[in-house]
Amino acid sequence: MTTAAHTAAARNARTLAAVIRDRAALHPERDALLAMVGHLHTAAESIEAHVPAVDGENRTPAKGALFLALAQGIAVEVPAAGIADEVFYYVTAPITGTLPEVAPEGAASPQLARQELDLLARINTVRANHLDSGIDDVLRAALDALVTLHGKLARLRRVAA
Repeated sequence: MTTAAHTAAARNARTLAAVIRDRAALHPERDALLAMVGHLHTAAESIEAHVPAVDGENRTPAKGALFLALAQGIAVEVPAAGIADEVFYYVTAPITGTLPEVAPEGAASPQLARQELDLLARINTVRANHLDSGIDDVLRAALDALVTLHGKLARLRRVAA
């Protein structure tokens, strides 16, 4: 919850933007993905520009929060883009200390329940071991994996519903 947290959040926003930009190249929802990328970059700039002078400030700057919400809103409105809205919480996690909730929802069949638990275990492994890496390539791989895993989890839960 220090100024380092805000710097890490801005880094997460830029890295998530790069992950999403890479997915946009030939994607049918390219415009939605690129809009998310733009909002993430604006959020990163705002978070970085408004790093608090006092350690312990654990609030996301208003403009940064707004642009994160806009990117997340696109993800919700355009599910075909393949970006689960939970991934945007990884941007602010260094500031808030809060990660997206990942708990079993109780799938309808034993097979779907096993698949859900497998995805949750993978998400937790990536989060616990790689999300706070100081190495850019490791952070990018972690966020890329989390985008993929949360997307699979969202699709599984839509099927199971």
